Amino acid sequence: MIRFVHCVKRRSDIDQAEFRHFWKSPELDALNRRLMAIVQPIQARRMLVLDIDENRKLMHERGGAEPFDGIIELWFDSGRDLGRFNTDAEYLALMAEMEDLQSRFVDFSRSARFFTEWGD
Repeated sequence: MIRFVHCVKRRSDIDQAEFRHFWKSPELDALNRRLMAIVQPIQARRMLVLDIDENRKLMHERGGAEPFDGIIELWFDSGRDLGRFNTDAEYLALMAEMEDLQSRFVDFSRSARFFTEWGD
């Protein structure tokens, strides 16, 4: 199983309440639904990180940065077909639209995206 993970950090000029407003907005929900129809993951999760002392403590114990504000996970059976999205015009246009919306509240330079492999 392959997972795409996007750890999201909010822009420094956006407070947590405003970030959460964007994160739960109908506009972002609509874009996510369109994206899921194209990429068809097995599962998709969009989670908010808890703003609690325990998270801050965990991050600082080992010299880490501030906790992320949100996490997105998409699960796929394999990575075999993931490259096909790089040439799909509808996907590329939707990703440009998604990046435009996210740029209002996401600090891309402090966020991280990566694929993981899960399984035996």
